[in-house]
Parts: sequence; structure tokens; C-alpha cells
Amino acid sequence: MIAVMRRLAVWLAPIMACTGAHATSFDCDSESLSRIEKTICSRDDLAALDNEMADTYRRMLSLARTPADVTASQRRWLAARNRCNDAACVAQTYRDRLTELRATPGAGWREFHDPATGLRFRYLANRSVKPCAGDAGPRCHILSGPGMAAGSA
Repeated sequence: MIAVMRRLAVWLAPIMACTGAHATSFDCDSESLSRIEKTICSRDDLAALDNEMADTYRRMLSLARTPADVTASQRRWLAARNRCNDAACVAQTYRDRLTELRATPGAGWREFHDPATGLRFRYLANRSVKPCAGDAGPRCHILSGPGMAAGSA
């Protein structure tokens, strides 16, 4: 059994090294990559910044006071990034944008209270609360907002 696992590890190691080396938020194997995306895919440091950007963007989008403003500023940033002529410029635009994103004003908190049912909870102010439809019962409420997928836990 151990011999089989060793052979498997030897066989998988090069594959795992190749697939994880330049992981980005977009498909580096796509034939429609822009010049900048090809540059990002070719460098570990830029691929790491791209992944950090994707994670930070998703997190800040879900917490932002005005998610639409975050989306609009991200589009402007992508256009600026795509005007870069070299990897140093790309890296600097990523670092600048990450700093900017991390300073995004948060939504703050609200409190929901339904005196009829005694239901009370706090939620991010960029979310909304409404009663459930149908026969879910009087204590059922739906919390929805940016970064929240329907049916997710």
C-alpha cells in the first residue's frame, strides 16, 4: 500500500506543481487572454497578487456600504491595469488597488426586531430583511444582499 502511494505521489507531484504554479482568478489556458493576462499568468508574483485581489474584491464587495461603487471602481482599475506596459507597472497597480479596496467604507450594522414574534438580530446595513413567502411561518425571514447566494448556508 505504501509503495502504491509513493508511486502515485511521484506521478502527481509534477502535475500539481504545474497546475498550482500560476493559479489566477481567470483561466490562464484560455486562448483569448489579453497581453496583460498573459503577463500575469507567466509570473508567480503577479498570479499571487491577482488571487489576493480576487479574494479582497469579493470580501469588500459583500461588506461595502455601496457595492455598486466598488464594482464601478474595480472596472476603472482593470482598465488602468490593462494600460500597463510591463510587469512592474502591473504589480504596482495591484498593490495600489489592494490598499484602496481595503479602505472601502463598510456598510455598518442594523438591527431587525419583530415585536410580534420576538425575533431580533443584527445584520449588515447593505442587506435587506423581508418575510418568507408562502407557508414558512411568521418567524421566517429572508436576509439578502451582495455576496449572498440564494440557498446558501
